[in-house]
Amino acid sequence: MCLALIAVVFTVELWQMVFWIVLCFLLAYLAGVFGDLIKRLLPFIYIVLLMLLIHSLVNPQNLTYWWYFGLEGLEYATRIGMRLIGIVLLANLMLLTTSSHELINYIGRLHPDLGIIFGLMLSGLPVMRNQMQTTLDVQAARGLDYHDRLLGRIAAYIAVIVPVIIQSINRAYYMAQLLYLRGYTGQRKVLEERWNGLDWLLFFSSSLLLSIAIYWRFAHC
Repeated sequence: MCLALIAVVFTVELWQMVFWIVLCFLLAYLAGVFGDLIKRLLPFIYIVLLMLLIHSLVNPQNLTYWWYFGLEGLEYATRIGMRLIGIVLLANLMLLTTSSHELINYIGRLHPDLGIIFGLMLSGLPVMRNQMQTTLDVQAARGLDYHDRLLGRIAAYIAVIVPVIIQSINRAYYMAQLLYLRGYTGQRKVLEERWNGLDWLLFFSSSLLLSIAIYWRFAHC
């Protein structure tokens, strides 16, 4: 259900997005994961506020201003921000209420390769979090202060994120090599479809009915 709602996020209007967000909060409350959902949402709230500030000041479509803020930029940033919040809410609600095993089995039904990719992605998230915490501890032991002013914190986190990204890329490369050594190539054996007598009977009968319908349609025009 949540996968379908994530797809809807890209096509709905703003008022419909508000409805989905309220519904998501209600479902989280009923499922008992409201507090965890709010904790996961907070970092993205800061991103949305930053988007509102930037677009209200420098968006080239700004024509109407309220003080120093452009209303067109605010409207655009609001739409993008609401979609971002909706995606984050729905994705986290899915992860909080559905086990990883069930998710992998469901996506694997769509295509086996998708199930493998999704399973590897989920298995890599805890590793990245542990690498992030380890790198923070190492950098703090070396004297790096990430509780400083805003610019100092940004520089500190950049110094932490870069090693984590490099380690994640290396881990993905080693994982690909491991899958290749175990014989996984992603290829599937192509089976030739063969028709029997019943298939040919259905084909010719449906073609005959279609021809009669087309003739009847144009003969009575």
